[in-house]
Amino acid sequence: IALKRLYDILEEKRKHHRIYTLIPVEIYPTGTEGMFLKGIIHNLSSGGVAVLCDKEISLNEMVILNFNLPNKLMMENAQAGIVRCEKIGDKYNLGILFMNLLEKQEIIDNFILDIKKKKYASDGVDITNYVS
Repeated sequence: IALKRLYDILEEKRKHHRIYTLIPVEIYPTGTEGMFLKGIIHNLSSGGVAVLCDKEISLNEMVILNFNLPNKLMMENAQAGIVRCEKIGDKYNLGILFMNLLEKQEIIDNFILDIKKKKYASDGVDITNYVS
């Protein structure tokens, strides 16, 4: 079991480490003064998020995101762009790419790695030499 989990980590093909989570988010499409959508982040990385929401947002549209990480760190006014929008039932699954986060990307990366380390440590697996 431990080797399978380690293999899963090492085989992650995406550019950024990610976790599956449920975090409420407010989405402010640019150019729509005062209007915002509520959604749920279900996939988080320092490169972007996957969000489930009630409304469609056009590809390449710029948005501002506000959300709180479970460790109480606030991510406010995160600039992002819509790179994917697919309808799933009566909801929309949005792929959102962060832009110009810089210092916040490190905060998100550290949060994700802490979660992964705790998860695998509880299973008796030390992954510190494999993720950084």
